[in-house]
This record gives sequence, C-alpha cells and structure tokens, in this order.
Amino acid sequence: MFTRTVWFGAGLTVGAVGAVAGIVRLRSTARRYLPEALQERALEAARRAGDEARSLGDESLAWVDERRRVVGERRRTRSEVEALLWSELRGAGL
Repeated sequence: MFTRTVWFGAGLTVGAVGAVAGIVRLRSTARRYLPEALQERALEAARRAGDEARSLGDESLAWVDERRRVVGERRRTRSEVEALLWSELRGAGL
C-alpha cells in the first residue's frame, strides 16, 4: 500500500511541475507575440538591417576608392615608362 502512495505522490508531483512549466512556457511564448513585443523585434531587425546596409556601403566605397587609386597609379607608371622609352629612342636617333 505504501508503494502505491509513493508512486501516486511522484506522479502528482511530476504532473504539477509539468503543468507549471507548460504554463510558464506558454506565457513566455504569448509575450513574444504581443503587439509591443512584435514592434520591438521589428524595430530591432530594421536597425540591424540599416547598420548592415551602412557597413556594406562604406566597404563598397572604400573598395571603389582603392580601385581608383590603383588604376591611377598604373596609369602614371605606364606614362613614365612610355616617356622613358621615347627619350631612349630619341637619344638613339630613331
């Protein structure tokens, strides 16, 4: 008889703890989908998207500036080499 009482008490305890845990989880989930929580989550997502877009724009501008610098440097180098070659040709009498 005592064994049945122990198992009944254990089952009652597990059931009560499970019910309380379920209620807590249900309330937590419900709070996430309240209009205020949805608004906050949407605002945070928009801020993150804006920050990422701004960062991507900055990186793109830096990349374009670097390409322009490299192209300008190559053009100057080619002009210098061409001028050097022409001066050597003129010096050789050609």
